[in-house]
Amino acid sequence: MADISNVCFQKAEREISRDVTIDSDMLKVLMALDGKKTVREVSVEVDMARGLFKSTFLKLYKLGLVEKVGQDLACVTPAFIEQMREALIQLIGPLGSVLVDDAADAMGWVVSRIPLARVADFVVAVAREIPGDQQGNEFKKQMIEEIKTLGW
Repeated sequence: MADISNVCFQKAEREISRDVTIDSDMLKVLMALDGKKTVREVSVEVDMARGLFKSTFLKLYKLGLVEKVGQDLACVTPAFIEQMREALIQLIGPLGSVLVDDAADAMGWVVSRIPLARVADFVVAVAREIPGDQQGNEFKKQMIEEIKTLGW
């Protein structure tokens, strides 16, 4: 990650998944992020050792719980989501469409706001829900081709 000490971050507008454990250090940093203070100012405010602050902030960032202020989060298109649903219906039948919603919920996202930067993680999460390795692999293969059309 580049030098972000002078960048302002805020809590991401997404639900925290039940699978995510927030420790006291993570909570302390989250509470200090208000979208107005820089990362440097937050680190001073929370009074943590530099290494601990850095690892805690990175955890929050990797979990998608913090985002840059003013960052217009690019999201996958409705057409891509529809392609996912169609591929799932072809592979496992009508209930396949539900897997998209279930995976989005599990990751704390709304289907219409899946971050483009995390689309591969989302595809893998959906594929995990598909019964049978062969069908899951076929789904991932199809989605890789679709991701390429998104410019990735």
